[in-house]
Amino acid sequence: MHLKLPQYTKSDFAIMSFIIVPWILLLNRLIVGPLYFQNFSVFLAATFITFLLMGLSWQIHTWIAVTVRDRFPRENQNSLRLLLSIPLFMLVTALVTTLIFWCYNAVHFPGVAFDARNYQLALLSGAIVNVLATFTHEAVMRFERWKAVLIENEQLKKEYMQSQLLGLKSQINPHFLFNSLNSLSSLINDDEQEAELFLNEMSKVYRYLLRNNEEELVSLHTELDFVRSYFYLLKTRLGRAVELHVSVNNDATEKQLPPLTLQMLLEDALNCNTCSREYPVVIHITSCEDMLELRNSIHKKITEEGDDPSGSLENMKNKFWLLCQRRVEVAETESERVIRIPLITEKRGKAA
Repeated sequence: MHLKLPQYTKSDFAIMSFIIVPWILLLNRLIVGPLYFQNFSVFLAATFITFLLMGLSWQIHTWIAVTVRDRFPRENQNSLRLLLSIPLFMLVTALVTTLIFWCYNAVHFPGVAFDARNYQLALLSGAIVNVLATFTHEAVMRFERWKAVLIENEQLKKEYMQSQLLGLKSQINPHFLFNSLNSLSSLINDDEQEAELFLNEMSKVYRYLLRNNEEELVSLHTELDFVRSYFYLLKTRLGRAVELHVSVNNDATEKQLPPLTLQMLLEDALNCNTCSREYPVVIHITSCEDMLELRNSIHKKITEEGDDPSGSLENMKNKFWLLCQRRVEVAETESERVIRIPLITEKRGKAA
């Protein structure tokens, strides 16, 4: 069984060494007296015993710190964490210091003679060490959080740029544009009214692509309007080979997601599967609380080499994690794939 020690920061060991080593030297000097530095055997024995007890004490302190932090994790609760933690730290240190004094006297350790003044100095210095260690830990934790946020922001910029590139590729995809123009050409000859409607929906699609590619987030309502126009173009070309069913709660439509998310998922579903009248790709978009679910039937292409050859799905997963620290869930059976994406309620500006 693997025992995992509590950890408050990634620099716990360095902080412990910086705090405990001088504290052990001072404490033993107060208990043992001048003999501590004069006799090498006494120095080694006292240092070893005290280091073991202080190491155990440090782990108890860390467990308390982690427990309090997990109970009060928000930034505005920092003062409350300190007010709760420091008295507990001082109590533990006082108990351990008292135990060390008692043990040294009980075994008649060389050079030890109980001195009330030294005992009081040990308790006072222990309290000071606790305050120093606590504020050092808090400073290091804040620095690590700031560094993590900085790294996440850089990753988000990278994912955002990659997402823009994928969106741009969709905009200028020659196959999609050629197929749309080909469908429009056929409709002009067969049904001018239908051709006018098709051209109107096509203009909505490209207007959305041009206007919203710079936005970090758009409302689900806006994205669904675009998807309906986008799917209309697909439906005109593919007919009964594709079906789209949308059932989304009104409350969910005001929540947000990155633009072109649904278009990418639709495109991915069609690219990975064979579309035909006999085996149509049926897509359902539904909402459930703060998640949006997209289901599509599976009729895998025989020549398909990978589920996500362009990396667009993986890019989307990374982007959602960086935006809201929530996972995109993907599940697949022999007949159906289900993708659940989180809907974002926090309003954000444009990406830097």
